[in-house]
Amino acid sequence: IMTDGITIRKASDSQDYAAAIQVRTLVFVVGQNVPALREVDQYENGSIHFVAFDENGRGLGAVRWRLDGTIAKVERLAVIEKARGRKIGEKLMDAVLDDIQKHENKITIIKLGAQDYIIPFYERLGFSIEGEGFEDGGGIPHHMMVKKIA
Repeated sequence: IMTDGITIRKASDSQDYAAAIQVRTLVFVVGQNVPALREVDQYENGSIHFVAFDENGRGLGAVRWRLDGTIAKVERLAVIEKARGRKIGEKLMDAVLDDIQKHENKITIIKLGAQDYIIPFYERLGFSIEGEGFEDGGGIPHHMMVKKIA
C-alpha cells in the first residue's frame, strides 16, 4: 500500500525486519529508555511484522502481530519522531487489522498493551480499555485494550 510517498508492507526478508528493529530501537530504546534487552524478544520469529518506508526506502514506522490461540496480539507500534503527524501509525494499524481479518484462523479478539498517552488513538480504531493500568517497558504506564471482531 502506498500513499503520500509512504509505503506500508509486510516484512518479507531480513532487510525489512532490520528496518522494523531499527525503528523500534529509535522509538523505544533511545526515545523512551526501554531496556534494549526487552525490546527484541522471544516472539519476533513467530510474529508478522509490518514496516512503513519513505520514498527513499528509510524505515519510518513498524508494528507486529502474533497469534495466541484465537487472540491476535498487536505489539510494538512505533513511528519515528520526525515522521509523526503523517498518519503512519494509522496506516500501519489498518494494514495489521486487515491482515488479522484475512488470517485463516478464526480470530475473535485483538489485544494490545497501549501506552496511556496513546489510548485515544486506539479508541478511534475501535479498541476499548480492559482492566487496570500497569507499567511496562521500564515503568511506562499502560492499559490492555481489546477489540472484538466477528
